[in-house]
Amino acid sequence: MTSPQLEDEDDPQVDDPQVVRDRAVSLVEYLLAVRALIEKPARTVPTTDAFWQADLPRHAACELGPTRPGGSWLRVGRPAAPEPPAITTPLIPYLIWDLSRANPPKLPDEPQPPESVRSEFTQWYEGAWLPWADEVAAAEATRRLHDRLYDLRYRLDIDAARVELIWGHAVLNLPADDGPMRYPLLGTPVAIEYDPETTTVRVVPQGPPRLQPDALSGVDDRRVADLLDLGGPSGQVDVDPWDADERRDFAVRALRRLGLDPVIGDTARTGVQDTSVLFVRPRQRMVRRFLEDMRDRLTPQTIGSLAGVLAHEPSRLSMPDDETEVWQRIDDRLLMPMPTNDAQESIARRLAVHRTVAVQGPPGTGKTHTIRNLICHLVAHGKRVLVLAQKEDPLRVLRDGLPEEIQPLCLAILGRSADQLAQLQIAARELADRAATLDREAESAAIDRLRQDIAQAEAELSSTGDELRAVAERESATYDLAGTAATASEVGEWLRRH
Repeated sequence: MTSPQLEDEDDPQVDDPQVVRDRAVSLVEYLLAVRALIEKPARTVPTTDAFWQADLPRHAACELGPTRPGGSWLRVGRPAAPEPPAITTPLIPYLIWDLSRANPPKLPDEPQPPESVRSEFTQWYEGAWLPWADEVAAAEATRRLHDRLYDLRYRLDIDAARVELIWGHAVLNLPADDGPMRYPLLGTPVAIEYDPETTTVRVVPQGPPRLQPDALSGVDDRRVADLLDLGGPSGQVDVDPWDADERRDFAVRALRRLGLDPVIGDTARTGVQDTSVLFVRPRQRMVRRFLEDMRDRLTPQTIGSLAGVLAHEPSRLSMPDDETEVWQRIDDRLLMPMPTNDAQESIARRLAVHRTVAVQGPPGTGKTHTIRNLICHLVAHGKRVLVLAQKEDPLRVLRDGLPEEIQPLCLAILGRSADQLAQLQIAARELADRAATLDREAESAAIDRLRQDIAQAEAELSSTGDELRAVAERESATYDLAGTAATASEVGEWLRRH
């Protein structure tokens, strides 16, 4: 890891763009090293909340794969248990059975039934009871799966910021120094949906399949890099995980890039096990891949906001991509629709001339309110604003508190469920429709009228301030009254009495 560069603050090269770029690279490498120490990779599928394809019940109410319109990969109902099989007449006097699957029926030992009854029992047991018991077992397993997925749906909603539901395909089995590796090469984010009318639980994909390289941490980095070349910038792959030929072809290519023999089978111990698994895992942030890409792309022209953190004096730093003249135009007038104070107005003015402005304070001091006012101010001046947070709740609170006229201009990426993505699509479509139907001349005229109204209000405010100051000055003036200094009110009181 490159050691950070330390320079004398009097050195004129301290805030040189290249120096700032070198600091940014050192920072990214430091973050990669910290992540490697505190985040050990998961090499096996978790044992809890994992549903392997081979363990799914064989029942008509449990449908696996994208076999129906709507895109779901698993549909699970809650079937009722089948009626017990009818008992043939010759068996009625002899049969010992409590009508449950747990206790198989039998004939009494004493007195021993006739041979014809024993033959009749064997035929009934194998032809009626065993198939019924298998159907009952499949129905019970399907109901248990339904209930587990139903409960898991709510647990995922509560803990959505920390965990995610993944459907993995092409499970890689490899020996490793710290234990065997058993983890899918492909993972697709999915969500659980529920239809109360049909009592059906559905597992629906929420995006394309992606490579899962984190389990390969510690393997030859060159081999892993060759594997990552199979996917796009975010690890996406153009593979239908339910198409056997595409899935196996991808597995062969992946194994070869890892320097392994292309062994694929249903029970492959070293190679790829051609199966799938639905499981819950800690939410993957693709931090390592993001940081590595960031490090490779850092140049003096692409440092961006990092320069405000890494420069000794951000306000004096001049970067190649700066457009100072354009940015400073937002200082012409503060446009904040909600109540403000001097501190908020000071922040807005400093944003016009400083690369970075840090605002901190304990809860309840108005940081969120300040951000809302700044968003409105910047948007009113034609700027685009990106707001980030570690969790979804602060972003949701921030958006819901914006003025109603501003909220439709927000594209809020909150969560990855189907409903939340649908809301994002609706917002994007509304923005596109507004832009397509915008009457620029009419809106420009409306803006001019608003500017005139603001200018007139500011002039009236200034005039009223002058009048108030004049009144205050008159109130503070003193007059000679019988050789003493008296205020206007005291003179008035003296005149009233005399």
